Amino acid sequence: RQWMAFELSQEYAKYINQRLDQTGVGDAIDGPKDPIRSAPSTSKGKRRKKKPLDNDTEHAVIAAYETAGAGYPADYLLCDKELNAAFVSGCRQRGVAGNGYVWNQLMLQLRKAGKLPKSTKRPPQVTVAQMDAFGFASEVAWRLLAIDYGLTLDKILSSPEFAAEFDRLAAEFGPVGATTLEFRRVAFSIRKRSNAARTGAKKFSHWLSRSRKLRRIGIEKCLDSSYEFPGVYLLCSDNVGFYAGETQNIRGRVEQILNNSNWLDLEPDSIAIVRNDESFAKKYALKSALAQRENPLLNCRLLVHDSELPKH
Repeated sequence: RQWMAFELSQEYAKYINQRLDQTGVGDAIDGPKDPIRSAPSTSKGKRRKKKPLDNDTEHAVIAAYETAGAGYPADYLLCDKELNAAFVSGCRQRGVAGNGYVWNQLMLQLRKAGKLPKSTKRPPQVTVAQMDAFGFASEVAWRLLAIDYGLTLDKILSSPEFAAEFDRLAAEFGPVGATTLEFRRVAFSIRKRSNAARTGAKKFSHWLSRSRKLRRIGIEKCLDSSYEFPGVYLLCSDNVGFYAGETQNIRGRVEQILNNSNWLDLEPDSIAIVRNDESFAKKYALKSALAQRENPLLNCRLLVHDSELPKH
């Protein structure tokens, strides 16, 4: 099979989408029941101007946030399923028109306008260990939904239906036992880190040029104990890189991938590795440099440019 660069890799995206859509007769359908209603679109792709909130709606959403939020910031309410369910229930009880997606978006709109009460609780910081353990799965789940539906992370997690689909995909590609809270919080951390990494990638300018060759090796060779070192890697199928990642243990990550049927469905057959023992921030900057160079299909777009969504 002849693979092309990202601009011509729609067949590869179609392959992923077909795999996600496959269900047997009688199987339950996993995704959102009505993706169009779950993520409202606008005519011909034009943005609709947001109507100003009336005072009653504004006060009701703020009251629901204060009651359900337990002092946490708005982003955390999108990550914690129980807190978000309480917020949605509070909006419904107060007679706010709309649904969970609309109410979560209103909450974010009020936060942006500086009208939400200041949070009194600071969530625990997402650690480097959590980024290493869950980041690759959260990134792929986010990216697949961005490809399929053209949604930003805020909109994915604002919709209870799409948030559930994000959770499902992350669990499919990630380690057993991770919680939805961990996957969602790591996704927000990826968004924050990716912007900084894109700037930091300039320090790895020698990797941005395709004139510097990436040496690919058979992926199963990395199961050898000699690959137990930190670094950045590029997963490849037929010599085309489809995901750039970072990890504290290359061998361990490859073992995870080869033991996961969802990753195997993507047919990884080789891997390029750049050993890096520096800080996590520098690994992420190097990852951004490789993403800018190779434009892998499954990486967060913020590693490449300043928009979360695909550019056509």
